[in-house]
Amino acid sequence: MLTQQAYDLMPRVKITDLLFEVDQWTNFTPHFTHLKSDAEPPDRTLLLTGDYVWHANKRVAKGRFRPLHHRKSAGPPWRTKKSVS
Repeated sequence: MLTQQAYDLMPRVKITDLLFEVDQWTNFTPHFTHLKSDAEPPDRTLLLTGDYVWHANKRVAKGRFRPLHHRKSAGPPWRTKKSVS
């Protein structure tokens, strides 16, 4: 009961809005490139939403969460850039 009351006090935030806010602070999306073309993502919304869905479905496969949709992807086509030292 106390747990539910605490959750009820929390603001309702869409996960993509939260990811956009974190990206504004950290500027992490330019560090992702396409696996085949090495191009930067043209659309932050697509990148953040796709990455979230891929990881959520990965958890579904492990039985930790209800599915978001019925198909599993092979993985996101974006990866982080290699560090240049």
